Amino acid sequence: MRTLSIIIIIVLLPGIACGAGGLDEVLTQVERNNTTLAAYRKVLEAEILRNHTGNQPPDPEVEFSYLWGKPSFMGDRKDLSLVQRFDFPSAYAYRGRIADLLDRQAVMDYQEKRSEVLQQARLICVELSFRNTLVREHQTRAEHARLIAESYEKKFQAGEAGVLEYNKARISLLSATQALEHTSIERTALLGELARLNGGIPLAFSDSLFPLSPIAADFEQWYAGVSARNPKLQWMEEQLRLAAANERLEQALAFPKLQAGYARERVGVEQFSGLIVGLSIPLWEKRNTVKHARALTEASQDMQHDANLQFYQEMKLNHTRALLLQQSIGRMRSGLQEYLNEPLLLKALEQGEISLTTYLQELAYFYNSRNELLQMEKELHLVMAAMEKY
Repeated sequence: MRTLSIIIIIVLLPGIACGAGGLDEVLTQVERNNTTLAAYRKVLEAEILRNHTGNQPPDPEVEFSYLWGKPSFMGDRKDLSLVQRFDFPSAYAYRGRIADLLDRQAVMDYQEKRSEVLQQARLICVELSFRNTLVREHQTRAEHARLIAESYEKKFQAGEAGVLEYNKARISLLSATQALEHTSIERTALLGELARLNGGIPLAFSDSLFPLSPIAADFEQWYAGVSARNPKLQWMEEQLRLAAANERLEQALAFPKLQAGYARERVGVEQFSGLIVGLSIPLWEKRNTVKHARALTEASQDMQHDANLQFYQEMKLNHTRALLLQQSIGRMRSGLQEYLNEPLLLKALEQGEISLTTYLQELAYFYNSRNELLQMEKELHLVMAAMEKY
């Protein structure tokens, strides 16, 4: 009895020490304190800075030469030139467009990583909800087993029950107490996992499994809203735009490059100065680059189509599975309420209508059915968590 009381107190301690916290509050805290997301935010800032680097003309080139004349009466020659090279003007506009697209992709990439971290926290909370429910179940069962054990101890001392029945009652109490302890250990481990995601800061989570709101029957309408919030699909759309912009950039880079500058030449007392204008002739350097960019655009189209198809099929499967689980849970819950009645079973034992062995067997059957129901409810919560990831 003292051990049972200590276990119950330990189970309740996290909620007493930290206070209750719901799923929304947990996700808010994890997003704020998760060290991985903090690092990703720094990476995002660095990527945005990098995206807007390199869209300027190359540095100007200054060249000076001093040549000694021979024979000496010719005088020395001094040359000075300043040259600035340029890509074709439209290339700078396309690079700016590409930088903006890369910024949006970087943001969506961060949002996808954020969704992954929060999904981990969400799944841990589902497991915690299941463990919290089991803890309460096992607390009730342990208390019930304690009452039975105390009753048969009195009967045994009074000579009204044999040692076999007394031992069965004590074993039943031991089994219930161990189940409570094991569930409490698992719950503590899950709280440790949640604290890890929260930057090492402990979080309390006392929610239990509860009936979920009805699932939308119209899958297509529901999917339209979910797919619009999926950062991975949005990233793929931006990737297609990016590939098209790169294709246009490669076309612009295939045009001649320009250069302009100033040059001055002085030989003895003679001096020449003027402007330098030139262009490159695109013969070999950019060969096949436009074809390569066009091939990447086509590949991006196929990748986007595949990503949309895979996500659609995944959500369709989850939606169907959730509907079937919801129906099965409803039928099983109704059946347990109709066919299994623990108080009547206890009354039959007290009135001598059934033996302790029969009572424990029937009780175990009831507990197993109840556990199956809780497992199905947890599975439904996990499926719904996958559906609500975005």
